[in-house]
Amino acid sequence: MKRIVGLDGVRALACLLVLAHHTFPRMPKTDSLTSDLVQKTGGFGQAGVSVFFVLSGLLLSFPFWKALYHSTDRPDFQVFVVRRLARIAPGYYLVLAVTTVFSIVAFSTVFDLQLLIRLLSAIFFVNSVHPVTFYPTDINGPLWSISFEVLSYAMLFGSLLVLFRFHWLRKFYVGLVFFIGVAVGSMIAHLAWMSIIGKPTVDVGWEFGIIGFARTWMPHTNPFSLFNHFIIGVIGSSVLVVGTAKWRPGFQFDVLFLACTCLMAAGIGSLFLFQDDPFYGWFQSLYMWPFFPLMMVSWLVLLPFTRVLHAVFEITLLRFIAQISFGIYVWHMLVIEAVVMWFFPDFVYEGGMSLFDWLVAETLVVLVTFAIASMSWFWFERPILKRFSDIRKPFTPPTATLV
Repeated sequence: MKRIVGLDGVRALACLLVLAHHTFPRMPKTDSLTSDLVQKTGGFGQAGVSVFFVLSGLLLSFPFWKALYHSTDRPDFQVFVVRRLARIAPGYYLVLAVTTVFSIVAFSTVFDLQLLIRLLSAIFFVNSVHPVTFYPTDINGPLWSISFEVLSYAMLFGSLLVLFRFHWLRKFYVGLVFFIGVAVGSMIAHLAWMSIIGKPTVDVGWEFGIIGFARTWMPHTNPFSLFNHFIIGVIGSSVLVVGTAKWRPGFQFDVLFLACTCLMAAGIGSLFLFQDDPFYGWFQSLYMWPFFPLMMVSWLVLLPFTRVLHAVFEITLLRFIAQISFGIYVWHMLVIEAVVMWFFPDFVYEGGMSLFDWLVAETLVVLVTFAIASMSWFWFERPILKRFSDIRKPFTPPTATLV
């Protein structure tokens, strides 16, 4: 299977959720149902980050599970590393450079030793380990997650090295037990990180700038907390491999998919009703862990086998959005900052702008972001990927769009 139907559409929806999270709450609040729904959709949009991690874990591990299940040669590790870096690093470094220059020129950011350390930590994808470096720049906050993504790749790669190093581990169901052990170990590491590091107590909160805000994320937001979402995707991928060998698309999967969707909606609704902050799951984990990523991976495993519903996620527009999704994710906040600075100063949270102005600003953000993301993909990211596409085949990700 070179491409798993439907999953590009899920990636596109995750990308749009994150975009909504940073724009919908800027809509003027009223007592209307529409306003309330838009605000709540925007609030929920942050869960799109979890979808990205679960989906990446599922897709990246799929060829390795397939090799284990069919007792074939494993994909080449060198190709795995090179192609992941080729997919992430160039576009990330480009937006990091543009963001840094823009923040210095337009926001009077001072290029000092602290900023240099933040940039270096971001270049080497280790900015996620400390609140000072958590956000690489003073603007474009979503860049924080790229380090977590790359560290998740590294932890997956390290786990695969161990798995394929020992012959007795190279069996499908032994490998499944092994990765369940990795998931448990990651959860223990998350708890140990929180216990050892402890909560920051000095200069915490937005009043102390973006670094002060980063301290509110620590220590529960750490490399293991996001890997806990990623590893659920990895384990779910083993089920998908079995499914591709034994299952055939049928209406029963449509029914199961709808049931899973209803269960997810009911669970999320309950969290919003009965928890003060529904986005924190067990052990102060982000994005409703483990409930939401477990429901999400069930969704992803069932969707390719549906007879009808997968077609909803195969719409051409969604597949195109999935193709440029990385660019949308890393550029959209920079576009928002530019729109606020030059066109709509009230396009901020609780900014008091009119509904018409909000619609114009929202449209402008979407159009400019899509334009920049498209140019980044077609003129920059894709040519670099093609340059690395023939390196020691085969490592073929099972979908056309991997971020």
